[in-house]
Amino acid sequence: MDSIPVSHKRIIAILNNFRESSKVVTTTIEIIKKYNGGFYSNKNTPVSVSFNALFGKLLRANEEHYGIIFIDYISAKDDLGNPTKTARWKIID
Repeated sequence: MDSIPVSHKRIIAILNNFRESSKVVTTTIEIIKKYNGGFYSNKNTPVSVSFNALFGKLLRANEEHYGIIFIDYISAKDDLGNPTKTARWKIID
């Protein structure tokens, strides 16, 4: 699997902020928005090199470490209104 450079500490801090605000469900898109300041679809980009897809795979591979549980995939839109899909996550203590 390809990899992307991300800060695990920053992801944990984002999730902890959600916990402090009593947020119990989030999406990969919401986490990426907090991490990058926005979310835009990686159109015409193979999944193997898509930042968004690799970020989602990273979350899935580190569920226990991050204290999240995958729920399902839902339809969503990026910040430009383009349709996409995103994973929903249950945030656990």
